[in-house]
Amino acid sequence: MMRNSILKMVVIFFFTSCAKEGLPPGGPVDRTPPSVVRTLPEQGQVGVDPEVSVQVWFDEGIQSRNASDAVFISPNPGEGVKVRWSAKKCTIHFPKPLDADRTVVVTFGSGIQDYHNNHLEGSYTLAFSTGPVVDEGEITGRVYGVQDASGVDVWAYGLNQGDDPDPLSDEPTYIVQCNKQGRFIFSHISPGRYRIFAVRDRISDRIYQPVEDEIGVPFRDARVSRSDQTSAGHALRIAREDTTAPALVRATATDRNHLTLRFDKPMALSSLQYDGAATIVSETDSTDTLAIRAIFQVPEEEETIQIVTDLQTAGGRYRISLEQVVDQSGLHLDPLYRESGFPAGAISDSTAPAILELCPAPGEKNASLYDGVYLAFSDALDKTTFNDGFTLVDSAGEGISGKFLWSHPASVIFLPDYPLRSRMTYRAVLRTAVRDLARNTAEDTIYHFTTLNADTLSEIAGEIRSDLPPQSGRIVVRAEQVENTMLSSTQILKKPGPYRIPNLLPGRYLLSCFLDIDADGEVDSGSPYPFEPSEPFSVLEDTVKIRSRWPNEGNDILLLLR
Repeated sequence: MMRNSILKMVVIFFFTSCAKEGLPPGGPVDRTPPSVVRTLPEQGQVGVDPEVSVQVWFDEGIQSRNASDAVFISPNPGEGVKVRWSAKKCTIHFPKPLDADRTVVVTFGSGIQDYHNNHLEGSYTLAFSTGPVVDEGEITGRVYGVQDASGVDVWAYGLNQGDDPDPLSDEPTYIVQCNKQGRFIFSHISPGRYRIFAVRDRISDRIYQPVEDEIGVPFRDARVSRSDQTSAGHALRIAREDTTAPALVRATATDRNHLTLRFDKPMALSSLQYDGAATIVSETDSTDTLAIRAIFQVPEEEETIQIVTDLQTAGGRYRISLEQVVDQSGLHLDPLYRESGFPAGAISDSTAPAILELCPAPGEKNASLYDGVYLAFSDALDKTTFNDGFTLVDSAGEGISGKFLWSHPASVIFLPDYPLRSRMTYRAVLRTAVRDLARNTAEDTIYHFTTLNADTLSEIAGEIRSDLPPQSGRIVVRAEQVENTMLSSTQILKKPGPYRIPNLLPGRYLLSCFLDIDADGEVDSGSPYPFEPSEPFSVLEDTVKIRSRWPNEGNDILLLLR
């Protein structure tokens, strides 16, 4: 009997052990987003009792932690709303009866997630009315500038005559959240004019915090009417708003001809190149002014400005003052931090200028036929000696004619008069005749690159359609390769109409355009308050794929102001 019992235990242990080892550790990973399966009141229900409590059931359990931050009620019912979660059910109790004859919109944002961290796929909106009609207005659009837009809010403020809502203090009339791709839709809103902002509201307080949050400012308001109930195509580009004035941190003379300015953020070099933007005087004799010969930047040092001066007096002290100098967001220097004293340099400038950046790179096999040769140096150059000391020669020994384009004294592009030849190896030569402003000579430099095969190139074409008024500004059309964002090309249009971007390598491209009002080549982000609209822009929804020698045409982009 004892032997049978022992044998039975061994057999049970054997089979349970085998079963445990043979089964997988778990089933397939749940990647299905939760969804709403039932609501009370029902979707679109009219004549709802103003003392209603809203109940919403999901098809699976919802994480209650922070879920209430993704529930938005419009119009705002006031303080005291209670949102209760119980497994698959959400119940909303209002602090007082809802207004009569009013459409109520309850939005569950994409921040809601199940126990497997799957987010709601976009926002879910429940609309019902305490009156006889549910409003049917819609505002649709897309938010750009972020890889995953899940959880990014879009706020809509109802506008009356003269209204200028301030997202820093005013709660929005309606709130929805984007899906992962940035698409959003306001549904069941009442007729009227609305201003919308995209906000990454990091602490979910429904108030924009410039330091904490990012914001996208519109270039047009939305209008919804009984006859035209949908306002579509709203584009917002989200970014962190820069509201902090830049400061000059220190000035240091590295030698008797050079001064290095260090700022606390990247500066706009062009603002320092105006006459009178920077002045340097002796601290012992205010009539003794030190002349500035050149101002430049070196690659990858945007927070640093280099200045070449006349010979500084050994043992002396100077003070630099800056006027009307701005950072790359257009903010002026803090008045308390626009001056700095410094001792004169102790040594003479004997350092030869060095090449810091070359494009095409040495050995490049697919160099552009049109972009020329870009060189960046460690010091400001004597332009005349550079023009005489640089040559570009093809593999047959023929020199290439062209012109020199200087963005500043240490950065130059040699642009050939004619496109370079396809699949040709070129030799770029820099002779020791090239000197900086202190007459230090550069080392001899010779390097080679080969141009791409022109037969691989193609083009993208289409039309910019717009309601822009005449003479509103130039339109920049840009094609950016998805696989390599460094490969981009632009075309400038004087007005809406046909465009054609040639000489593109095969691949998938993102097409966009914007109205370049300030002619700086970049989209101006605008300001939320006081309100300054962003520069109008539009992005083609789908990427455009091009193949060698097969132009892709008919890629029309709609750029609307109204």
